[in-house]
Amino acid sequence: MSEEENTLMTVPVSALSDSIDSVDAQIEALKDHRARLMDEVEARFFAGFFAQLPNGIGTAHIIKDGVRVTCNVVKKVTWDEKILQSMAHQMSWQEANDTFKIKFSLPEKAYNDLTGDMRKMAEHARTVTPGKPKYTLTEAE
Repeated sequence: MSEEENTLMTVPVSALSDSIDSVDAQIEALKDHRARLMDEVEARFFAGFFAQLPNGIGTAHIIKDGVRVTCNVVKKVTWDEKILQSMAHQMSWQEANDTFKIKFSLPEKAYNDLTGDMRKMAEHARTVTPGKPKYTLTEAE
């Protein structure tokens, strides 16, 4: 066990709670400050970057005051699911499975509403694992 871990073991829980709150506030303040700084970078260089990126996608560089400022804009693709489903209906199951990313899931409410053989089959497809614990410290009254 490190010296810091030994020291923390002696800290009262109320002090741990106060420290966590303080760190959380500092993190939020730093995130806000960083966002303002990045907004300033964008305000200064937006026009120059997008003049270098005719379709608005790619990587552009500007050197200013001895600093290389890089802007990377990745493409974002969205698909119309109804059109893709229509395409898939015109294919064999194997061809559709090879072409599209098909994922099956079952909402918990629908699972709970299943009965009989369908419920038994769904039970074999269902795995329940614990999520990551989330701890909350609040002042006791």
